Amino acid sequence: DRIKSSVVLPILSHKNELLGTLVFHCNATNFFREEQRSFWYEILQLFASEIGKNKLLLDAMVSKGSEPF
Repeated sequence: DRIKSSVVLPILSHKNELLGTLVFHCNATNFFREEQRSFWYEILQLFASEIGKNKLLLDAMVSKGSEPF
């Protein structure tokens, strides 16, 4: 099936720097409705904040010359 709905959420650091983007797709038309924006924001923010924390930790490890794994 084709992608018929998508939502993009920026992943920001505590300094408001862009770390990446979180993209969700759905094969249903109008799955992510405007009137449900706050619902989807709250759900996706859970993932975005964890991804952001881990990205910052990995960046810090790499900048110190440590092996992340």
